Amino acid sequence: MSIDPHEPNPVEIHDSKGVYASYGVGMTILAAASATAPGWGPILAIAFGVHAVWALRRLVDRGPRIRITSEGIIEENFWYSPGLIRWEEIIDVRPTRFALIEVELRDEGAFLERLSPLRQMARFKLRLFGFGPALITPWGMNRSTGEVVTMLQEGLDQYVLESARKQVLPSNGEVP
Repeated sequence: MSIDPHEPNPVEIHDSKGVYASYGVGMTILAAASATAPGWGPILAIAFGVHAVWALRRLVDRGPRIRITSEGIIEENFWYSPGLIRWEEIIDVRPTRFALIEVELRDEGAFLERLSPLRQMARFKLRLFGFGPALITPWGMNRSTGEVVTMLQEGLDQYVLESARKQVLPSNGEVP
């Protein structure tokens, strides 16, 4: 799949219906089973019920979770997602353990300053596990981590190529 930064429609990656449907069913079963259990049962039923409602919300809200545009990568999969990561900020994109995607940045400090305080705190916690602040979480997507990494690398390669072309062309736009 080739990514053209001048394409009017960005590449969009959505939730996997199967993942969230099965997760919702599983959480509903656990909530129902926990409801009658003594002790912590009712509390667990509430917790599992919240997860079931969240899974249902993910099934109904079909908005894109990851978008690859001419501007950069927009990840909005979870509340702690980094949001927009501009191509000019990115050095490299690579898969990590746990099916995560690490985006190596030119200036991590500048990136973190742009984030809300809540997202900054979440990004700081990820650093405790050895990850950078621009970690992408493709869990539950309708594409594999490998496919997402390939799409992101193609987008970065296209951005680098377009940037090089702009620097080589004279100011009048004619090819030398």
